[in-house]
Amino acid sequence: MIRDMTNLSSQLTRDMAELNGHMVRSYAAALTDDYNKDFKGTYGAPNSEILTSYYTVRARSRTLAKDTPHGKSITRTYANNVVGHDPFRLTMRLGKQVKKPSPKTGQEVSVFEPETETNQLIEKEWRKFGRPENFTVRRTISRMEAFRQAEMEAITIGSILIRHHRDFPGNDYGYAVDLLESDRLMDNFMGRSKRNNPIRFSIEFDRRWNFPVFYWVLTRHPGEYFQSNYTNPKGQDGTKIYREEVPAADIIHYNNLRDRAEQDIGFTELDSIVRDMHHNFQYARALTLASVASCCKPFVVEKDFPTGLQYTPTPEEMGAMFQRNAGLDGTAGGAADELPRTQLDPVKLQQGNIPPTQGMSPAMTQVMEWGFKMKVLDPKFPIEAAHEFRIDNLKDIAAGAGISYSAMSGDFQSLGYIAAQMSKQPERDNFAVRQQNFVDVIVRPIFRNWLKAAILKGILDLDIRRLEEFVDAAYFKPKRWQFTDKLREVQAVILQENAGHLSPQQVQDQMPDGIDYEDVVAQRAEANALLEAHGLPTTAAPTIVKEQEDVPDEPVPGQPAGSAETAPPPKKKTANPLNGNGKAHGIDPLTMALLSETELVPGSPPARR
Repeated sequence: MIRDMTNLSSQLTRDMAELNGHMVRSYAAALTDDYNKDFKGTYGAPNSEILTSYYTVRARSRTLAKDTPHGKSITRTYANNVVGHDPFRLTMRLGKQVKKPSPKTGQEVSVFEPETETNQLIEKEWRKFGRPENFTVRRTISRMEAFRQAEMEAITIGSILIRHHRDFPGNDYGYAVDLLESDRLMDNFMGRSKRNNPIRFSIEFDRRWNFPVFYWVLTRHPGEYFQSNYTNPKGQDGTKIYREEVPAADIIHYNNLRDRAEQDIGFTELDSIVRDMHHNFQYARALTLASVASCCKPFVVEKDFPTGLQYTPTPEEMGAMFQRNAGLDGTAGGAADELPRTQLDPVKLQQGNIPPTQGMSPAMTQVMEWGFKMKVLDPKFPIEAAHEFRIDNLKDIAAGAGISYSAMSGDFQSLGYIAAQMSKQPERDNFAVRQQNFVDVIVRPIFRNWLKAAILKGILDLDIRRLEEFVDAAYFKPKRWQFTDKLREVQAVILQENAGHLSPQQVQDQMPDGIDYEDVVAQRAEANALLEAHGLPTTAAPTIVKEQEDVPDEPVPGQPAGSAETAPPPKKKTANPLNGNGKAHGIDPLTMALLSETELVPGSPPARR
């Protein structure tokens, strides 16, 4: 029976192994062999994986961002492109649609009628609020610098806290913000609150719907060593409060864009390139040390021990050698230097009985004792693959950081127009996504709180009941980028406008430092009025681009004119949008001449840039 049970067990084992072989899906990505045994996968929830890595990764990312050139380049590039120098310029589009008769047909058409005075008033006060003395409670940080800090913190460590202060006495609006590093949220503060809500990363969430209700913010930065700069508030019982319970409505928690669905906090944008950046920094330092050593020509003195008979010094001779090398016999270091000495040489005392060292001078000759020979150390610099390795590594870093290699490395030498355009497009798509997220999470909430406070304080004489209407009418223009080739790209925009694919407002929005189109029209009217007052001609009015026109066939050399067999096909001549002094596009002659170096007047010499 035992034998039969053993055979049955073996048979069942074989059958199960065969069955499993038929049922297993052999995806190559899941197979493990000798070449990928170190390829470990992770199975934790997003918050669990962040918790086990957040502290170390945050410290390393900050070190790379402040101590390595490419780390600083990445954070600066994001701040320059997402925020810029004039961040999210406000344009108010408050007004309503009204029906008016058309001056041409007489039929009623819907026309947008703006509340110009209200729009200009809000825009003016918003610009004033962005000054350093008004924007933050510290009164030293402008809106531009604060927004740059927010973006750089999100890139470096993953998040930042912006706290609303609605009773701030330091400005006329009664409102300001305070920027706090996310270190104020202890990542290991977990558990349940007194309301039985879950707490994760010091954030208390609603137990039913998982939205933040309170932020448990430390009253002082955990890495602050100057304790005298902070005074912990005290509770009703007189004990110090080290963690403050702040309502979620008073906190803007700006996170780096999250990758997973149930992720509570943002993680650094440098997560995939932290090790590569450190390796690149190590490699650069090793190359530097190797080059320094190569220039120094270091050498060592090597002693060969004899293989045959050798003489063993007597104790008296050994003692005399010790005294001579240490300078205790009244000499300066041995037979090679018999100058009298007045005091002990600390260098000789430290060297003991080893051969004394001497400084070399030009054309100096030194006879070494038997058994000693000089050997030069060659650090083998430069390494042939050093340059290629650093370039490939920087390309990997640029891909992981979401910016172009040329922008991060500063290498623009090999880029032509098309290559420069193509290299910028992916990163600008990334920047545009981040700009929209920045407006939704930071800019519009701050604008709403400021506008409410300004109306309640009487700075803006507006109806508070229209607050949401005012907020919805606010348009925040993100940064737009300089043209790589101004002539080509401006020409393309003008052609799109003349073809009816773009409105003048859209064209103006594409300008790097463009203002609102209404302001453009007003400024052009002011300029024309000023020109007329001084008796000068005004700017030309825009017209339509000329259509293509046929050009007579050119005779082929060696063939009679008009030969249909050998004559080339008729050529189409496209009207150059930049000819005609720019009148075809409403551009004044001087501007067009500066753009294209065409002639101001037919027959005149070309204009210089």
